[in-house]
Amino acid sequence: MGTLSLKSPEKAAERLKLSLNSFKDRNKQRPTATVKMGEVSTVPFISLKKEPRQSVESWICQTFPKTFSKMQPLPLATGIQQAAIQAMPPTVNSAELVSFLRQWTRSPAYLKALAEPGAMRCDLNSNSIEPVKDGVKKWAEQMLLIHRPH
Repeated sequence: MGTLSLKSPEKAAERLKLSLNSFKDRNKQRPTATVKMGEVSTVPFISLKKEPRQSVESWICQTFPKTFSKMQPLPLATGIQQAAIQAMPPTVNSAELVSFLRQWTRSPAYLKALAEPGAMRCDLNSNSIEPVKDGVKKWAEQMLLIHRPH
């Protein structure tokens, strides 16, 4: 299970409740048997493995394909990280999401999208929110020059 964040206690409590309910539901399905001394149980062993983690990249690119298109990424709205954390399922790790967003927003394709004339910042569903500020456009252009292959 992940860590509980004090920044959003309601969200943490909700995720903990969902995890507990999921655990209870799995245990309801367990077969039970009484085994007397000297007998061998025929009840199969049930593993209590956690649900497998889903790749952050696969989740976010499948859930928000227009916003997180590798071919044409859109400039992300300020505060998108918190919106993505609230939208993610329990099978996605929030620390990995933060790392993914850091990497995504430093990619050449994303920097090009920031530097485009008339670029608009978008929410997770690719709705335009606000124009990219000129200072950010200049920064993106400088980053592209620095990281350009020689």
